[in-house]
Amino acid sequence: MLHSFLPAISVILLAATCVNADDYLLRIETIGFRDRPQREEEPTQEILESIEIVTRVNQPFYGSSTIGAAKISINGRLEQSKDGSFRVQFRYRKSRYSGESITGPKGLENPATESKEINLTSRVELQRAVELGGGDKVTTTQDGSVLRTKTRSVLSLVKYDPEGN
Repeated sequence: MLHSFLPAISVILLAATCVNADDYLLRIETIGFRDRPQREEEPTQEILESIEIVTRVNQPFYGSSTIGAAKISINGRLEQSKDGSFRVQFRYRKSRYSGESITGPKGLENPATESKEINLTSRVELQRAVELGGGDKVTTTQDGSVLRTKTRSVLSLVKYDPEGN
């Protein structure tokens, strides 16, 4: 008799968990500028890339986005401690077609990609952005022009509101 109630109890507990669980919007943005002429005045910074994931505490998440020739993917887990603070463990990967191909063993051309990957654990607070890192690079082109790239990556977490986010 007890065995006949277990499936029903499991479904009720699962439904209660789904109804009571809070959804959160996790966003990673790359802000700055790329390949702008070097001059006295710094160019206006803008959002260059962004990826958003709706997740729940202690549930794995995954998402990907394509922006031009770049593909961004993120996977990980959002955790909440007993004191209410949040911690996110994630892997962020960005790959871009390099414009070159590699000939495979059967003569097939395979596109070559340039990839960057970050594995990170970070504390995060609701409504407060966390800067993950950044870079500043100056390059000289073949024609002698000097170009500057300046970027920074920012992680933010907000309570998900389908009508307001």
